Amino acid sequence: MKLYVPLTDGTTLTFEGDHDELVSVAERFVEKHGDMVAVRSNINVEATPSRNVNQRGTRRWNEQTTQRLWKLLYGEQAKVVRFLVERGGKAEYKELGKHMGYDAQHLSGVLSAITRNAQTATGDRLSRLVDWRITDDHRREYSIDAEAMPFFSQLVVQTS
Repeated sequence: MKLYVPLTDGTTLTFEGDHDELVSVAERFVEKHGDMVAVRSNINVEATPSRNVNQRGTRRWNEQTTQRLWKLLYGEQAKVVRFLVERGGKAEYKELGKHMGYDAQHLSGVLSAITRNAQTATGDRLSRLVDWRITDDHRREYSIDAEAMPFFSQLVVQTS
């Protein structure tokens, strides 16, 4: 078995062993270095520690994976992604809900389908195209993964 520990600096530590060994390692690591662990991960566990993005993209987001995902998105999913891309990759929850004509659980269902399709397109179970955060002024904001944004910007322009 393998244990992947995403760190706040963008790197990922990998430990190998059986279940009990990995549980022990994880507990000790969190005790000693818990502040280094990324709480919410958009990190590809197979990626190298470098956060630089070349023209072809990262292992997770590149021309092939974004085109594959774009083909999987349809209807409301494509409408959400197109809206976010056209707004520079970010929008507040209120704006997204107004644009879509609904929010709450209905919107969550659409976002969940986008995530499932992103995981299928990239082959990475941790992949998220659209994620959210709470802003400094306590508003919920949705955004496109920064590494995927250049590719989706091109796709949206090409399909408009």
